[in-house]
Amino acid sequence: MTPSELQSIRLCRANPWHFLTRFVLTQDPARGDLAYPDFPYLKALLEAALAHRFLLVPKSRQMMVTWSMISLLLWRALFRQSGVYLLLSRNERCAEELLDRARFILERLPSHMQPELKTNNRSELEFAALGSRLLSLPASPDGPRMYSPTAVFWDEMAPSSV
Repeated sequence: MTPSELQSIRLCRANPWHFLTRFVLTQDPARGDLAYPDFPYLKALLEAALAHRFLLVPKSRQMMVTWSMISLLLWRALFRQSGVYLLLSRNERCAEELLDRARFILERLPSHMQPELKTNNRSELEFAALGSRLLSLPASPDGPRMYSPTAVFWDEMAPSSV
């Protein structure tokens, strides 16, 4: 690893905003791969997510909240704390799409930031040397029961009908 690559890892480890705005790519169906936007409201969202144990974010579509939370969990898994990170959504397919976004980000990171994968399937990413796992699960009553997660992102948690 070069001194420059080591410095970039140090900066990312110290500052998730640096990681997101300099290394994370997102995907837009119409515009393709895009750099994570440096918007003040997203920086405030990240700061709130880091400062609070629980955070409920009422949102509309296309606000980058899902990309932000997945990126933040990935940052934690790569640079801060080994553990189990759960990605929950209303059903198995939607939960797997969350993990696909994490995989998308991971695959586009510079090679010196990409850890060796021990497990890489539809519902799990496990980083061999880091002791971190990202799991996608449906948000059913029993889905996350057997885990003691380090962090959880629950997307689309509003009821589908009232």
